[in-house]
Amino acid sequence: MSNQDQRGIAGRRFASEGESGKFSGGFDISVFIEVQKTGNLSLLPDVSVDLVMKTIEDAEKPSVAAIHGLAMGGGLELAMGCHARISTPDNLLGLPELSLGVIPGFGGTQRLPRLVGLQKAIEMMMLSKPIKAKEGYGNGLVDTIAPPEELLTVARRWALEIAEGRKAWRKTLDRTDRLSALYETRQKLYAFRKDAERTPNMPQNQLCLDAIEEGIVHGGYAGVLKVRN
Repeated sequence: MSNQDQRGIAGRRFASEGESGKFSGGFDISVFIEVQKTGNLSLLPDVSVDLVMKTIEDAEKPSVAAIHGLAMGGGLELAMGCHARISTPDNLLGLPELSLGVIPGFGGTQRLPRLVGLQKAIEMMMLSKPIKAKEGYGNGLVDTIAPPEELLTVARRWALEIAEGRKAWRKTLDRTDRLSALYETRQKLYAFRKDAERTPNMPQNQLCLDAIEEGIVHGGYAGVLKVRN
């Protein structure tokens, strides 16, 4: 495979981002096929967690995700790293990575439980089933719903209000208000681990639960590092 071909594949890794009326479909899974054909592991994504941790989440100016069409996998993880999420009502939101044999690796194992609660977050990841933005608004994943023609206007206004202190400036990874007490959390994780044991040949499910528990016990950044390592 030539260097030009490799660059082309790398460019398609997030090729759906912002195209064709879609916020982001996440990582281009066709790269996995190329890896299987060539054995070239360098084609796999190498995206620093600090892109979200430092550039977006810890930035001096707020970032607001204006979501249209869908936000899946890395696309949703990017949106969750922003300080607010504005969406049109019928968008699809989800983390389908486990069904592909990998763990959500861009902070999704940590940020999703902090937005929607542990129970709903694990269900979304284990089932790899997306939800509509209207449901996401009800459980905290989406901050407000806007019609398509007003999406960018509402998102810009939301960002301005955060910057001016009229809306809360929230870093998702620092939030704990949707997390239960540690004892209750471990009970829930134990139940999900028993369910995961009934699904053979999917070790990624247990590894995902390990990362979630690490983040809840030792902090969100520790959980992100566990996935990366």
